[in-house]
This record gives sequence, structure tokens and C-alpha cells, in this order.
Amino acid sequence: MEEVKKKTVPGSLSELASPGLESYARMRYGTQDESWLGVKTLTRRRLTLTKGNPVVKVQWQVTACYWYGVVAPVTGECRMQTDDHVKTENFQQFLNAFSPQYPTDCHVIQTDKARFHCGNEWIMPANVRRLYQPPPSPQVNSAEQLWDWAKGEIAN
Repeated sequence: MEEVKKKTVPGSLSELASPGLESYARMRYGTQDESWLGVKTLTRRRLTLTKGNPVVKVQWQVTACYWYGVVAPVTGECRMQTDDHVKTENFQQFLNAFSPQYPTDCHVIQTDKARFHCGNEWIMPANVRRLYQPPPSPQVNSAEQLWDWAKGEIAN
């Protein structure tokens, strides 16, 4: 078990960012995730008269978008972008827009191993490094907590 851990998790953030770290002013750590936000009525079962169908107002999905975001857990700083779909090209655009925000800093971004995060078809910006979190562990990603809070604030 310990040997597998050594192969998948870097010993320290410095080790992860060491290639070219000397050319950056400092290192920033953030967690990344994406979330869906849309408008859709939740319908549930109701008691009615026999052979009666309840009539309820329903708002079907009208608008929806995906949020891409990076959250710095220490400072609470976050960068977000919206898009119409979650896919590799959109994630690449998000990284390309995120990278120049602090061009003199090296960014270590913790993310899950979603299919579009692990692809080799996109180009990682020079000042960004990936750190994959263990598979079933959304609780270690502060971006997940941001989505829960934001959705709670805009509900109803």
C-alpha cells in the first residue's frame, strides 16, 4: 500500500513544482472543480384521489451552465468561469484564462481524475501543475464546498 501511495502522490508540493520553480516568485495552491447550475423544478409523489392525476406547475430546464473554479483554501480567493458544457476543450480554455492571472507565480492545482482532467490532448500552461486527489474524496476539495454553499444561497 505504501509503495502505491509513493507512486501516485508527490512527497511535497515543492517536489511537484520543482521543474522550473526557480523562475517563479512564489507558489500558489488551489483546488479545482466544476459544477452544474440550472433551473428545474423537483417533482415528488403526492397523494391524490383514485385515478386522479395531480396538476402542478413545473418549470422545465430553461437555462443551465457549468462553473469551472479554482479556490485557494488558505486565503479563500477564487477564480471562476462559466461555460455551456464540461469537456476537455472548455477545461483547456479555463486553464488558459486562469494562467495569466498571476504570471510570475507557479500554481499547483488539486483536481479529481475526471476524464477531461486527465487527457493528454490539451496543453498545460507553463506556470500550472496538476495534483490529483485520491478518487472518492470530494471532502478534501474546497471548491466542492464552495459549490454547496453557492447553491444553498441561490436556492428558491
